[in-house]
Amino acid sequence: MRRILSRLTPGLLVAALLLVPGGVSAQPRPPAQPIKKAIEVRSGDTDVFRGLLDRAGVKPVSREDVERNRLGSYEDLIVIMLGTHNNRQFGGDPFDFARIAISNGGAALIASDGVLNYWNGNRTAWTDGTRVECDDDPSIHDGKEYCPYVVPITQKESDNAPEADSAAGKLFLGLKRLNHVATNDPSVLRTNGFTGELRFPLARYPKNSTIAGQFQKLNNDALFAIAGDGTDDANRRAYRFLMMADQSVFINQMLLEPGTDNLELTYRVIEYLRGPNKRKRCVFIENGRVMDNFDAIKKALDNQPKRPIPNIPPERIVDFLNGTLDNLQTQNKHNELLLGSPSNPEGQNRRLAAIAIALLILGATWGMWYLMKRGSTARKPNDIPPAPSVAGVPVGPPGVFDRRQKELLRRNNVYEPVRDLVREFFTSIGIVGKQGPKLPKLVISNVVRKPDSLRTAIKDFWRIAFGPPEEITLHRWRDLEPFFERLRLAHADNKWEFVFEEAAV
Repeated sequence: MRRILSRLTPGLLVAALLLVPGGVSAQPRPPAQPIKKAIEVRSGDTDVFRGLLDRAGVKPVSREDVERNRLGSYEDLIVIMLGTHNNRQFGGDPFDFARIAISNGGAALIASDGVLNYWNGNRTAWTDGTRVECDDDPSIHDGKEYCPYVVPITQKESDNAPEADSAAGKLFLGLKRLNHVATNDPSVLRTNGFTGELRFPLARYPKNSTIAGQFQKLNNDALFAIAGDGTDDANRRAYRFLMMADQSVFINQMLLEPGTDNLELTYRVIEYLRGPNKRKRCVFIENGRVMDNFDAIKKALDNQPKRPIPNIPPERIVDFLNGTLDNLQTQNKHNELLLGSPSNPEGQNRRLAAIAIALLILGATWGMWYLMKRGSTARKPNDIPPAPSVAGVPVGPPGVFDRRQKELLRRNNVYEPVRDLVREFFTSIGIVGKQGPKLPKLVISNVVRKPDSLRTAIKDFWRIAFGPPEEITLHRWRDLEPFFERLRLAHADNKWEFVFEEAAV
């Protein structure tokens, strides 16, 4: 790939489809909608392709695991190799990853417009780096001779072509716009025979395409894509393989380029490579570099600042409401809504009578409920109320309360009984005599996981017992009571204690 379409800038609007959860499917996708803010990605990179893999649930194998050959189960592995590679990058033939994967039930995609030679036993496919051009305007994208559309190969053209409803056949056949997968300065793919993972010729170039600079028309063996799927001859494990003569069909710009099927093809390629068992791990190598970041675009979208809520002045809201109410009053809409149109006086009288009857029924119902409530209250003895309790301890004698206790309950303030209860606890653990608000020296055991929380709770209850009076409602005591019980249990378990200094003799 030497050229990029000049019509689009490097800063692309990333498709909002990357935010939608779920895997890929064979159903047509809605067109990508741009987001409000641009996220800067380079046209020639593959961020969108990797983002679609992440969206489908395919996670990257880390660069360290690839370099140390810790690839795990191959049946769950997809190997994607885009662009050019050399033998020294991984200590051997760069396509060993692809060969090993498909030999052990995995999947592989190789796409390059450079010079490469893929072989596996007696099966070989190669590209020689020559460039394909086309001057037929209907067969090229956006009038660019170096961007020819690819043409799917049917069984009518080749006996080796896959059936239309097969896994490989569904890659190029049946797209919304046939021949609208756009390339970008592609090369030519050839093979020495259709067998194994090189079983199916999938796509070629338009008939009048030529080798760039040579004006030499392409012959019948010049292909764009080859695929193969089935079971390996040795271990009988199911594999999937795909090879293309141009990696740029997957770059950011071509996937988001209007008027092409490249995005739909990418969905189908991901579905094909995942297979029926839904492979979930991927070694992604681009121009010899392991790419282990599949969610960069998604994270960038998640980090986009939210649009601020507009600050509408209150006077504008008041003016709007006043105008609306004035309009309703001027047009008598409220009366028409309630009674109907003035042009129908009989209808208005019927509605008015119905409203009056409804109000009478409602008033009678409320009066009956009020009388029943008063009668029920009159039958209840109100001179001997039950004694309330705090933490299981009655706050007053059963029967008639004294005036002070009644006043506390009426005000919903149980400070005095709670204070007495907490003081009794501190007295039981050795606190005698009049105490001030200052907490004695406190020692907390090392077994306590949150000593600061325990220290704060002790201080709070010490303040209730010996600090200035404060209001404690029944609702607040219900919140405090569990902490008080934990405090007592913690002391019983020797998790905390007060330490008193001995007086000097």
